[in-house]
Formats: sequence, structure tokens, C-alpha cells
Amino acid sequence: MQSILRLREAAQEKALEQYGLSVRQRKAAEEHLRLKEAKIVEIEGAIRDTRSFLFDPQTQMAYSYGLIGAQADSDLAQAQVLQAKQEEQKAFNAFLEKKKEVDVFEKLRKRQVAEHFQESIKSEQKEAEDTFNARRK
Repeated sequence: MQSILRLREAAQEKALEQYGLSVRQRKAAEEHLRLKEAKIVEIEGAIRDTRSFLFDPQTQMAYSYGLIGAQADSDLAQAQVLQAKQEEQKAFNAFLEKKKEVDVFEKLRKRQVAEHFQESIKSEQKEAEDTFNARRK
């Protein structure tokens, strides 16, 4: 029984490690998104600053394509953050399931130990009563 408990605890540890990895991946995806959004703000600022002067068509086209590309990158990064959050939730749920399995098994083991202890007490009481009754006769 102890070896089964150890195996379940090892599975729980592995699930916890996987959850930690998914949290790190989500944070990296969020940082990537933050950088993409900062790039959009930078391009929009450059467009705003340049509009105060005259835009030649070539410059306007370059800024427009740059902004469109940055927005597409930001949308992709947003999707990656969403996917990372979903993976993190799945990993957390898997960890909780493994923890639940360990907890249930631990309760079962404790109950068996308690039952064994109770049976030992009953057996010792019966032996003591038998010894006492044998001496009385």
C-alpha cells in the first residue's frame, strides 16, 4: 500500500511540475503580448507625430503596413495568451485530480491503520478476559 501511495504522490508531483511549466509559459506569452502592444503604441505615436507634418504616400503606406503587421502580431499573441491560459487551467485541474487521488488514498490508509489498531485492542481485551476467566475457574 505504501508503494502505491508513493506512486500517486510522484504522479501528483509531476502534475504540479506541469502546472508550474504552464504558468511560466502563460507569463511568457503575456510578456510577448505586452511587447506587441507596445509596438502598436509606438507605431501609432509615430503616425501621430508624422501627421503633424506632411505624409508622402510612400511613408504613409509604410506606416500603414507596419501598423497592420503589428496588429496582426498582437492578435496572434493574444490568441497564444488565451491558449496558454487554457493549458494552465487544464494542468491545474490535472494537479487537483492527482492531489485528490493522493488524499483519498491517504484517508484509506489512515482508516485501515485505525481499524487495525481497533482490532488489536479488541483482540488484547479478549485475551485479557479469557486469561482472567481462566484464573477465576
